[in-house]
Amino acid sequence: MGLDQQQPLSDRRPRRRALRWVVLGACVALLAASVAFVAVTSSTQAAEAEAQSSASSKAASSQSAEATRLADLAKAKEVEARAASQFAADVLQAQESAAKVRADNEIKQMAAQGWESAGNQLYFYYLDHTKFTCGSWNCTYLDVVSMAENGCPGGIYIAVSIDRGKVSIGSTNEFTAGLPKGKVARVKLEDSSNKGDGFQLTEMNCH
Repeated sequence: MGLDQQQPLSDRRPRRRALRWVVLGACVALLAASVAFVAVTSSTQAAEAEAQSSASSKAASSQSAEATRLADLAKAKEVEARAASQFAADVLQAQESAAKVRADNEIKQMAAQGWESAGNQLYFYYLDHTKFTCGSWNCTYLDVVSMAENGCPGGIYIAVSIDRGKVSIGSTNEFTAGLPKGKVARVKLEDSSNKGDGFQLTEMNCH
């Protein structure tokens, strides 16, 4: 066969068909690869989204748990503070009650001996007029005493109203020396006007 002769048509067709099948196969393979890539990408993105969602959920759960813990701690502290406050109030009330009982008992014991209470553990006693004389001016005598633990180191101040009937027409006062607990001081109080007919204690302070 010479070089200038053409190949028969029947020989060319099988080659064209084979080429078409090769191209078609390549397209199918490319399409399959694309689908696989999209599937893998979608799967990866879904996994990442799920992981992120899980992490966010865990973080939110952790924050919620911490908030609950802090709230419980605050409640516990509040309950503890209330309990401590109530305990302190109960102790104070018990101390005040005990102090009142002691004071009441002391007043009763002193009253049994003839003493009148002037408050703050101070007591006074009017001497009977038959047991003293006054001289030129009307007078009265008082015995005073402090039953406080430290007594009255600076003395006891006594003031009285000079009365005429039911009317106060004057006043007078005296100061004792410093007194320890239980030591009695006798005080003379005089009416220099000689117009009164009695005396009434108005003030008694420990110094």
